[in-house]
Amino acid sequence: MVEATRGQQLSQFFSMPFWGWGPEPVGLPATMHLRICDLLDEWHRLDESGREARPELAEVMRVNGLDAVARDASFRKAMDYIRTNYPGYLENRSCSQPRTAAQEQLAGSIMRQALSAVIDADDPCP
Repeated sequence: MVEATRGQQLSQFFSMPFWGWGPEPVGLPATMHLRICDLLDEWHRLDESGREARPELAEVMRVNGLDAVARDASFRKAMDYIRTNYPGYLENRSCSQPRTAAQEQLAGSIMRQALSAVIDADDPCP
């Protein structure tokens, strides 16, 4: 375990699939308080359905730096790419639900594809 985590941040360590006693170990996708995870999940559900968050929720997200989708046009484009190319993927995510290694790899792969597509579209190579 020491070698596997060398050079990793603590939050990355928690997300590694080392945890649990079930058939397959899991990682924890977030190290935030569960209350904040639940609020973030609510924020994402509202955003993905095209509805505005109540002002109190928007303020909590802003104060905690979790409103990237509202502030960053490139991140919004990446999320739109995921919605278009992986329908249903965003509906099943939660920052408070553990992920298996396969789920974590899939999530990372989808996000890398989305970010690459946005970067390529914004700055095409000659």
